[in-house]
Amino acid sequence: MKKSLLFFAALILINCSVFAQIKFGVKSGLNVSTIFFDPDPELDISPLASFHLGAFLNYGFTDNIGLQVELMYSGEGGRLTGETLGEIVGTVEDLDQELKDRYSFLCLPILLKYHHQSGFTAEIGPTVNFLLSAKSTNTLSNDDASLALTQDFDESVNGTDIKFALGAGYELASGLSFNGRFSFSVSNIFTQEYTDSVGGQEGFISMFQLSAGFPVFAK
Repeated sequence: MKKSLLFFAALILINCSVFAQIKFGVKSGLNVSTIFFDPDPELDISPLASFHLGAFLNYGFTDNIGLQVELMYSGEGGRLTGETLGEIVGTVEDLDQELKDRYSFLCLPILLKYHHQSGFTAEIGPTVNFLLSAKSTNTLSNDDASLALTQDFDESVNGTDIKFALGAGYELASGLSFNGRFSFSVSNIFTQEYTDSVGGQEGFISMFQLSAGFPVFAK
């Protein structure tokens, strides 16, 4: 029985090595992200636009199935407005207020990728995001002027954010590819100390990405 299993495993490895294809390339595109809180603080939360830029390595086990690993810079965050915001951060009468949270991550997506012969692609898997910086900008404005105050709050954010991602795209015969991907945090992005200080409120990032990529090496 053991010999049969070993023989079967060897056949799989040989089959993978025959069909294996390696692609290395670069990709970049648009991020549209937002922040969700639990419990809901009754804030008006709107998306924040940013960008991502990096490289990918795709290892094809067969003509259709492969593993894609990426290393990217990603800008994420969200905008917070509303009456409750003044209660949280303080406000001045007759002024509009907006709190903009921006996060910079070094991202490592590890995705199982399906490639159809028509060019259609689909992907699913985790992405591990390492915090580079976290900044909060509080903007006060009226009809005549505005004032923006920015502060770092890295110590209030966990150093690692794990997201689950799924996406779809299309790859041309030239290798140029276009992709849409949705990802969301699977755990609280804030430290436990910060969460306790704001009454147990947890934060999660959701993000939609539009990307274009092109292989610079293929074998």
